[in-house]
Amino acid sequence: MTETVPPLKGTQADIRGDYFQHDAGLFVLDCKPGFGKSTTLNQIAAETLVRADAAGDRCPEQQLCVLSFSREDAASIKPGIRNALEAFAEDTDEQYPVQISFETADRLKRRLQMTDHIGTIDSVLRGIFEDIASELGFDSMPSVGNASQLSLLRQNCMASVRQNEAYSELCTRLETAYPTTADSDGRLQSLLEDARVKKRDRRLSTDDFEARLRETVNDVYPNGPPETFSDLLADIRTFYDDDIATDFAAQQPLGTDEETSEAVKRDQECYTEWLTCIEEFCIVLEGYERAYDAACREQGVVSHADIAYWIAEYFDNPLEDVAGTDKGASEEYRARVKERYAAKFQSLLIDEAQDISIAQHDALAPFVTDRTRVLMAGDVDQCIYVWRNARPEQFVTAFKHGEYFETEWIEYQSYSGSRTYRMRPDIAAAVDTVFGDVFTDPARGGGVKAVSANTDYTSLKPTRTGTADPAVHIAGYTQPEGPPGTPQWFETEVTPLANYLGGGLTDGTFENDTVTVLFASRSNMDELAEQLTEQGFAVVNASTHLFSNPLIKLICRVVWWLVEPYDPERTRSLVESECLPLSSENSRLFENAGYQIDAVAERVDSDRQAATEDGFLAGLVALARRRAQHASDPGSIVAEE
Repeated sequence: MTETVPPLKGTQADIRGDYFQHDAGLFVLDCKPGFGKSTTLNQIAAETLVRADAAGDRCPEQQLCVLSFSREDAASIKPGIRNALEAFAEDTDEQYPVQISFETADRLKRRLQMTDHIGTIDSVLRGIFEDIASELGFDSMPSVGNASQLSLLRQNCMASVRQNEAYSELCTRLETAYPTTADSDGRLQSLLEDARVKKRDRRLSTDDFEARLRETVNDVYPNGPPETFSDLLADIRTFYDDDIATDFAAQQPLGTDEETSEAVKRDQECYTEWLTCIEEFCIVLEGYERAYDAACREQGVVSHADIAYWIAEYFDNPLEDVAGTDKGASEEYRARVKERYAAKFQSLLIDEAQDISIAQHDALAPFVTDRTRVLMAGDVDQCIYVWRNARPEQFVTAFKHGEYFETEWIEYQSYSGSRTYRMRPDIAAAVDTVFGDVFTDPARGGGVKAVSANTDYTSLKPTRTGTADPAVHIAGYTQPEGPPGTPQWFETEVTPLANYLGGGLTDGTFENDTVTVLFASRSNMDELAEQLTEQGFAVVNASTHLFSNPLIKLICRVVWWLVEPYDPERTRSLVESECLPLSSENSRLFENAGYQIDAVAERVDSDRQAATEDGFLAGLVALARRRAQHASDPGSIVAEE
């Protein structure tokens, strides 16, 4: 048995059994951290390949689609499937439900490399969009996700809207209502762009979007605008408290009349102007959207969110209703594309399904038929991408009612997994203590009706045994001033925390000499890093932007040098760069050698440890000598060396 691929058991095995008992259906797994949902999906995907191959399918990978939301999770899918295939081949004790030869495993691993339908949702949708881009009025496949191009495109769109006579006066009025502040340059443009993204990612019409905005006004004015001063005070009590209402009343001029109060008039004006702004904003938004779409086609650039939106629009509406569709677009071609991808999605597996947006869901839906077998795994309690328009309530609907991909599935199964194969009992108990009521507590972000408020928190059930040593350490210190996370709070916290970590590393309390410290934000990281550095520990601040990291800068310089390591001027540039502060002795070594790396090699001890400066120079020499090999190696291997 391959140690890294444990056989499925319990609920994992139940899912796998039900999945392969049906040729079509919806299977939804809602599970806790450490349940092994990725392991489960990878083994089911591997077995899908094995079964298709055994049935005589010459291209078994062409009917399998495995998706995840983030790049990090998606990058592990193919390796996970390969590992599962290897485990099936190595299995001599029949611990896995299928056994195959090593030759079959190798062949299926090669077939696996030929599919482009395993990866992120964005990557798969991008492939679909490439087939329909010309139908949607693009000259060719546009550039996708180029941040600088998209930023310039949006600025140009805003400029064209301002110059359009139909919108110029409206823009002026809206900018007066929502003025730009010192820390918010181009506020109207930001509002329009945010609105465009949210509107399209939720697949809302302009009328529906405007209705949502008006609902916000109704939430603030549930009884309409105040007619009397008493109405205004009642609103203040509703949204604040009695004390604030009393203070506000005391600040009003003597003799304030119930119906002629200046405060009441201003609040009535605010109500009216707010509704007017919403109406005018949505008019401008329509113009901004048209300008954006035209610019995307002209400049050949789109975002990943645009791709999901356009795929959904193309397959979900009559062609004549899809804005910008090419005159030559045909129903026959659309039907062929739809049929082609439906065949590729016969087995559709989705990891981290709670993170899918409405637009992504709607973009995949046309290719899911009553002959598709869908397996979704996720956990709404782990949804961290709502800011990127994830809609976990869709996952909840699938789990509770069997409704997903615009289908009410006749055959659907739901599974709950509370076992965790990752945590020891003390860790699981600590997690339960912290999160037991978080998801139903509105003060801490819980209580979302469509998601967490629907189900109680389920305690974790660890399978690992406990140890004699404590798994959780809680360090206490004097109650700081100010709220948690502020500089005032951290001033009190940083020294005890640094001393605690330093002591634990020094006296062996921490068996592992690498400690990760998590922060809610990056604001206080430098202070802790400084204190730990003063105690003699090596600290890496992960919040530092990648290419601002000194080590990354050095790696980039070395890779640039490897283009021609025997060029003295290129070597001089490397040696004299700020990211390589050599000692004066080694600087003279290069100078005396005429910056010839071969001459330096004769004077460097190749046996020195890599952590020393001489060891680093020996490493440069070794890299230079492997120059020919590097020319054919992938860049990732060169950077790793």
